Amino acid sequence: MERIDRHGEQRRARTEWMSARMQDLRYALRRLRRAPWLTAGVTLAFALGIGANGTMFGIVDRLLLSPPPHIADADAVSRIYVSELNPITKERTPNNTISYPDYEAMQTVRAFSGVAAYAGTQVTQGRGAEARQATALLASGNYFHVLGVRAEAGRFFTADDAKIGAGRVVVISHATAERDFGGAVNAVGKTIDIGYGPYTIVGVAPRGFTGADLSSTDLWLPLEATQAEKEGDTGETSWKTRHWYWMSIVARLAPGATRERAEAEATAAYRRSVAADDDKSMKDAQATVMAASLIAARGPDAPGTAKVSMWLAGVSLIVLLIACANVANLLLARALRDQREVGIRLALGVSRRRLLWQVMLESLVLAFVGGLAALAVTVWGGPLVSRLLLPDTPWGDAVSHGRQLAFVAGLALVAGIVSGAIPAIQATRSQVLETLRAGTHSATRRLSWTRAGLTIVQAMLSIVLLTGAGLFVRSLQRVKAVDLGLDPRDVLTVSAVYDRDTKTDAMAQFLDRALRRVATLPGVVAAGADVASPFRMSFATGLRVPGIDSMPRLPGGGPYVDAVSSGFFGAAGLRIVAGRGFRPEDDSPGAPPTAVVNETMARTLWPGASAVGRCLIVSPDQKGVKPDVCTEVIGVVRDARRFRISDEKPAMQYYLALHANTLPGSTAQSLLVRVRGDAPAAVTTVRRAVTELGGPVRYVDVSLLEDRIRPQMRSWTLGAAMFTTFGLLALVVAAIGLYSVLAYGVAERMHELGVRAALGASRRRLVALVLRRGVQLVLAGVIIGVAIALAAAPKIQPLLFDTSPRDPLVLVSVAAVLLLVALLASVVPAWRATRVDPQQALRAE
Repeated sequence: MERIDRHGEQRRARTEWMSARMQDLRYALRRLRRAPWLTAGVTLAFALGIGANGTMFGIVDRLLLSPPPHIADADAVSRIYVSELNPITKERTPNNTISYPDYEAMQTVRAFSGVAAYAGTQVTQGRGAEARQATALLASGNYFHVLGVRAEAGRFFTADDAKIGAGRVVVISHATAERDFGGAVNAVGKTIDIGYGPYTIVGVAPRGFTGADLSSTDLWLPLEATQAEKEGDTGETSWKTRHWYWMSIVARLAPGATRERAEAEATAAYRRSVAADDDKSMKDAQATVMAASLIAARGPDAPGTAKVSMWLAGVSLIVLLIACANVANLLLARALRDQREVGIRLALGVSRRRLLWQVMLESLVLAFVGGLAALAVTVWGGPLVSRLLLPDTPWGDAVSHGRQLAFVAGLALVAGIVSGAIPAIQATRSQVLETLRAGTHSATRRLSWTRAGLTIVQAMLSIVLLTGAGLFVRSLQRVKAVDLGLDPRDVLTVSAVYDRDTKTDAMAQFLDRALRRVATLPGVVAAGADVASPFRMSFATGLRVPGIDSMPRLPGGGPYVDAVSSGFFGAAGLRIVAGRGFRPEDDSPGAPPTAVVNETMARTLWPGASAVGRCLIVSPDQKGVKPDVCTEVIGVVRDARRFRISDEKPAMQYYLALHANTLPGSTAQSLLVRVRGDAPAAVTTVRRAVTELGGPVRYVDVSLLEDRIRPQMRSWTLGAAMFTTFGLLALVVAAIGLYSVLAYGVAERMHELGVRAALGASRRRLVALVLRRGVQLVLAGVIIGVAIALAAAPKIQPLLFDTSPRDPLVLVSVAAVLLLVALLASVVPAWRATRVDPQQALRAE
């Protein structure tokens, strides 16, 4: 009987507890329903704050927290870097692009159970108008085994498939199988044409698999077999030499091995390999090997976008803190208004614990509704932000979406607790008798100071965000204003993928015909051909200058050479500063060899004198080149960036006439076409015109020159866009918070304002009273925020471009903007202060 009674009492206690909680929930919902504007404002604040964090979590999770999908035990897989001394810059930097002999050396390390190599490339599927470019990865035969991934259908290729001369096999992505064959199972056994003949599909990778890197890949090819076929050989060739850096490697730790042990063994193996090589001129005998995290953003050469994303994650958290402060302020204002009701409930016997829970529950319900709205913001805004700012990174993994959902839910819970804590504590500290004696508009000084402090916090955090936005906007403006030497706007690049075994002469003849055809198209301003295309390739060769014993070595290396046609400088927007550029008669077979040098080369080789008329001996040590042939310098052109828009060291560069130069093997590789008007619209026209020429061409690639440059600007674009977005969100939320504080302040001080009006205070004085209060609160936040921004300056400096993190213009501008917003937010409360009727205000008390 005692056990039955005990169980009955427990059931009744649980039932009563659940009944009380349901009563509290219904009470909270009734209160929220009676205050629709408060509910809407708080929900919006939570939606923006939590949604911004949910969006940024998706980006940070993909870049920094999660390894590439489908890799088994990713913590045991390392990305291999070699830290060696750069012979030109004399700096020791880590590099994960290595040579084939380096890969062979890593295979001898016992601390690794497997070492795999890979290299990205572009291949052409199909031919002619139906052809398309595909992103391919050349991978060693054990690549998939080292990563521990399982095929969705069929099998992955093996070491036997990767041997030189093996049959042509390929593994395709899930997306390619769906698009081209209607499914993974249907694709296995089929063939695709990617330039070297039919390749048999032996397997399909699982959905979302990107390999060791976070980049979309269409297909995987056996590394050695494909590279040998691509080079047209079956033996030792240039791609196996130590000085061709073209592949990356990953390694899986052997059972029981540590990263420290693996790095020590790998370093020893690398140094032994260098010591055994006959040519050690370009290798560092003291180089060290690092086994870094497979997540590239955690490695020693993390991309700028990953670093900016980390800052943006912190920035989005600041937005949430501002939102929480705003919600707390609104709930405090409501608690202030409901003090008499709280006193009555306390007098009737409601416990302070239950009162605390009810206030917290109200905040949690608001956070729950705001979290649902935040999910909508995340679902809509996340993919938009991701694809706009990081278009090369694949998104859409279901596991990642699950983590994002859990993060938003957890953040909503935390935000609800944080926002409700201060109002709940303040509500439970009310004294019954004092509260019942007080009028409904008699706010305590303690609550007023608390709300003022929250307003100052909002202003302070807003200043920090707006300062970051201003600095990134300034950086983006300056990086866009960088003088590249050439003008990439409205310029198209045209290149061709040829049939296998197409002779060099046939390629040159096709590009000559393509150049003449493109030059006649409507809207084409200038067109030229070149060997080394800007921001893609660069070449150097032997050079001797009469009167100079040894060529000076500049920080940027060189001298670099390019062979170009007569229209190249006009198409590239390169300005001739002395002498002249190439004319058609200079660019014809049999014409005297001529050259144009850049300003750095002219200044370095002939300081204080004219470079025009000087002589260059190009490739004097090359076979078939007469050592006494003089290439006359006919002009000087502006310096132009070759690869990078920032941090590119000065280098000597010279240009030779394409068809009359003495440089062996200088066959044009691409065209530059400057168009008038809409360059993207001209892409289809130019591609169609070149494709119609026929010839030994599988695919014609036409793209914007700016597309090669734009990825280098991505970190500043990302920072400027997101900091500005979050800064504006913070500004709006802070303005709403300030408005609510001042509006409730006017309501609280109605008696005081009525007395002032009755004693003769003018409307101007009443307006000034309210405006001064708003400006004082924001000014305090501005001062603290600027101090924090100045203190954080050294941390953000590496992410900026040619911009001081203590830029006075940015600091003054954001302070002025916030003060202006404070004035605007104070206008309506100030206007209401002037509408106070002294008689009503006095009677209200």
